[in-house]
Amino acid sequence: MAAVAHLLPDADPSDISSALNSLGRKELVRRQWGAEAGGETFRFRHVLIRDAAYAALPKRDRALLHERVADWLLTSAGDRADELDGIVGHHFQQAVRYHRELGTVGEVASTLDNRATAHLVAAGERAFQRDDPAANTLLLAARDVAPENRDVLRRLPLLSIALTNAGQSDAARGVAESLVEYGRRHGDEHLIALGEVRLAEEVEGTPESERVARRAVDVLERVGDERGAARAWNLLESNTAARGQEREALAAAERAAVCARNSGDRREYARSLHGNLTALVVGPTCVDRGLERSAEIVSERAAFSLRSTNSVLPPTAFS
Repeated sequence: MAAVAHLLPDADPSDISSALNSLGRKELVRRQWGAEAGGETFRFRHVLIRDAAYAALPKRDRALLHERVADWLLTSAGDRADELDGIVGHHFQQAVRYHRELGTVGEVASTLDNRATAHLVAAGERAFQRDDPAANTLLLAARDVAPENRDVLRRLPLLSIALTNAGQSDAARGVAESLVEYGRRHGDEHLIALGEVRLAEEVEGTPESERVARRAVDVLERVGDERGAARAWNLLESNTAARGQEREALAAAERAAVCARNSGDRREYARSLHGNLTALVVGPTCVDRGLERSAEIVSERAAFSLRSTNSVLPPTAFS
């Protein structure tokens, strides 16, 4: 009921109640009660009824109502608003879609672009950190809304990985290549480095992959992108370890852990700890120190796994 009132702010509450009761008597909607939903709610009796009602709406009304639904969700969710980023982003995305189809792509649509992108990127990134296949859908949606938005561009390596995990290797490579091409067209060494690291990850252990990693580490640390730097350091660790340079591999893994922790990237943090353990086992570290540090890493990893994806990561011995 509260949601419907939010969608129709100019309507009289008694008229809304009367209309809903009438729909209930006609068995088009079903009345429900639930504390989590804020009391009385109504649900379409069948998905086909819902779809028919939606199809009857003019596109202008659809755009407006999608925007209002998104705003209502954000308002009603309170402290849990972050959990609804995917749904909120979808509604803003649909509002953008209909504004574009209507040709009303002025200031309002531009604002909606930014709001849709922010929520879709946030939801996609959290899904990626959880190894959730939904990351693919969410990040693709963000790219479709605003393909040249910088927040979207910086997440394209994540989209590339998500596509690879979904078995779409050609599409994954295409995404990374498009990022490099965009960076070169605009003279943006930051984006070039991000794209090149992603491509080099597919050919770890080659001289070119190591050259890319060394070059990217310099660029990404210089521009202050600690998440990107963590990926580059981890790539350097993999390459130097493959050549048997375990002392250098350990140093790279330690630096990757610092950058990943500072940026809050769970996956890169876990990857860096794995690199540390490997380097400790096969590298020049003395046995006593190796056992001590390995125990610390196992403990850190266990604590790390229990934390939410958007929490501050625990301090480590690398700080």
